[in-house]
Amino acid sequence: MSRLYKMTWEKSKQRWRKMYQGRIYTVSPRSLGCPPTKDESYQAANGWWEAKLTEIKGQPSTRFDHLDVGNGQRGYNFFGQLGTTP
Repeated sequence: MSRLYKMTWEKSKQRWRKMYQGRIYTVSPRSLGCPPTKDESYQAANGWWEAKLTEIKGQPSTRFDHLDVGNGQRGYNFFGQLGTTP
């Protein structure tokens, strides 16, 4: 039966790594309470990544899609000029 690794094992540092949306996330087997081997810690690492991904997706986007600018309040426009938004 094949194993599903949701993160990459860094053998030299004995930790798990994942790049997601340009950011690198790492976790060690020690922090997961597992032996420091790939085979004995991958399931805990997969669980950690699923929890972290849920946490990341629950945060507001770093883009400006979530801002409500159509309420007539004063604010800075795209060019950094103070004014009233439409």
